[in-house]
Amino acid sequence: MKIKCTNCGALAPIDEYAAFVQCPYCRAALVVQIETALVHRLVTPTRTPPDLAPALRRQLRDIEAAGNPEIHRATLVYYPFWRFAQTTTPATLVAAAAEVPGCIAHIRQPSGNAPFYPDTLPVPGTVCAPDIPVEEAHASAQRLGIGNTNAVPNAAPKANADAADAADAADAADPDASEHEHASATLLHVPFFHIQYSLNDETQHDAWVDACAAEVFADRWPPSTRQKNSTRFIAAALLTFGTFTLQAWYLPLSWLLLTYPLSGIALYYFFRRIMHTQQRHT
Repeated sequence: MKIKCTNCGALAPIDEYAAFVQCPYCRAALVVQIETALVHRLVTPTRTPPDLAPALRRQLRDIEAAGNPEIHRATLVYYPFWRFAQTTTPATLVAAAAEVPGCIAHIRQPSGNAPFYPDTLPVPGTVCAPDIPVEEAHASAQRLGIGNTNAVPNAAPKANADAADAADAADAADPDASEHEHASATLLHVPFFHIQYSLNDETQHDAWVDACAAEVFADRWPPSTRQKNSTRFIAAALLTFGTFTLQAWYLPLSWLLLTYPLSGIALYYFFRRIMHTQQRHT
């Protein structure tokens, strides 16, 4: 991040959370004041492509989607979000671009280092440009009840008590005007891997993996096998019950001592073969 020198007009780079900086051109001492500035940060990715497949398998296993996923494409994308001051941690981010997928439009800020937006990306990727104004995102956050968005987002501490009192008096005199004029937010670019994968068929699925925590998101997941397994269990229970009931109804007791064990063994291997066949297909 750079600020303009009030002495010579040159752009002077500043360090993270710097309160004072010296102009590298005219050596003038500058006081850093970014109370109303829109600070731009970028979350540094810590995950790499080899982390994607295990994360995707874990997620598919949690939702009981059968199959071994095969990733065909993985693209690192830095999506923009607005971050407002909130009483909860971690903060909930609001999408700053229409291109941001719906599944990550409102997410918790991932853990990780978030320095000022650098001149060079720490990891090469595609940067999605913001196109949703901060006022629109702020109104959306209020409608969704995200955090304490009525407070002034990311407002830096005032230089002294007199300045704070003057600012508070101005806000009290005209609260409607100050809400948007002073509601400066942090623009945060968050890295996600956009992956395209398939399971056992040729159907392509899309998912987004957080490049910091390896959390997986998707607008639509593959169908779960939970319902199929429940149906198979019910069918197996009915077939077993029917088999033993018919034997008890029509066969004499002396025959049941032989037919019950044989029927049980036959049903066991029958259902075992069905389950093995299903596993080979998945």
